Amino acid sequence: RISFDYLSFDTLRGEQFFLIANYLYKGKSIKYRGFGLNDKNPGTWKSFTIDYMSPELTSTKNQFQTYIWAKEDSELLIDNFSVILFEPKQTLE
Repeated sequence: RISFDYLSFDTLRGEQFFLIANYLYKGKSIKYRGFGLNDKNPGTWKSFTIDYMSPELTSTKNQFQTYIWAKEDSELLIDNFSVILFEPKQTLE
């Protein structure tokens, strides 16, 4: 789960800023997702949360990257950025 709070000063149409979640295996992207941020009421803090299901971990060399990509020149404040890892439950046999 990736979550954060953001404050924009302009109306966002989901085209200026993106949360990027990228899963790499041996340095190559195997699952890349971009989630556009929307804000029809600029000037107030908003919360964003997304559950990102990563591929199964096959190596300790796998990497997960997440960041905010500013596609256009505009200002955005970010606070409380967090990534929470959920691991599968072990089943009892």
